[in-house]
Amino acid sequence: MPCEQDNKGERRAIDPARREAEATGKGLALMNLKLGAFPHGLAVLGTVVVFFAAFTVLVLLVVNELGALLADEEFTAELDSFKENIFVSLNESGIKVVRDLDPRYTSEELNAYFDLVMAVFNAFALQVLLTLYIMFEKMEVNMFTGSTMSEIEKQVKGYISLKTALSFLTGLVVALILVALQVKLAVMFGILSFVLNYIPNVGSMIAMFLPMPIVIVDKNLEQWQKIGAFVGPGAVQAYVGNALEPMMFGKSLNMTPMSILAALVIWGSVWGITGAILSVPMLAIQKILLTKANHPLAKQVREEKQ
Repeated sequence: MPCEQDNKGERRAIDPARREAEATGKGLALMNLKLGAFPHGLAVLGTVVVFFAAFTVLVLLVVNELGALLADEEFTAELDSFKENIFVSLNESGIKVVRDLDPRYTSEELNAYFDLVMAVFNAFALQVLLTLYIMFEKMEVNMFTGSTMSEIEKQVKGYISLKTALSFLTGLVVALILVALQVKLAVMFGILSFVLNYIPNVGSMIAMFLPMPIVIVDKNLEQWQKIGAFVGPGAVQAYVGNALEPMMFGKSLNMTPMSILAALVIWGSVWGITGAILSVPMLAIQKILLTKANHPLAKQVREEKQ
């Protein structure tokens, strides 16, 4: 067994595995120093700090927008009148809508709202903790070995990274358009466009029509501003979804729109909004596994496709 000399002249045995681990650790530290990279723990800590700082800034912006909106008594009165007209129109058309006109909340309603807030907070905290555990465990660039697992990791990593960049670009452009048109809650609608863009096909359509009540009710907006509030974000969503994303993703996904919608319905029913966001990565994993499956039926399908 290898030995080394200490300061007192005594010889002590060195475990070869420990020596190799120390050498590897020193090599990684030296490589990170040469490349200007941060140590893994410091990089994870910096990522968490940046995320929560950005999250806090966005929350403060949305809270300020909501505060300014609620402080505008004329606008809130117009919004209440618009909502009342919708109820009247629905009742007159034969769709009976029963609503409580008492503005006071009962204890059951308050408990229901509190339970909803706690459920959202618990889900968010659980996802943050799981993400932190995964980030601390991921010491290597590629976590998995083998062609199948490496292909899955590469495709899912590429999809999430590119989708995040395109969603951020979409939300930023939508927010800038709405701010330029002086639409209320422009930052909040930009954030919703960023989040909903993860949901394939359906999310962009929902994000496009979300500002509708605010835009219609606001009498301070000119007609061209109201039209631009729909045309501008709609054009951005259409370009990103139908031109930019197919060009950026290329043929790496190779999925039909029908298969994506089917995955959206299936995983959305299983995991809710989280399943809708992860529907395309899950479909990509299923596709790779079925392609690599050593099963007579899978082989027959592959041969017929070829």
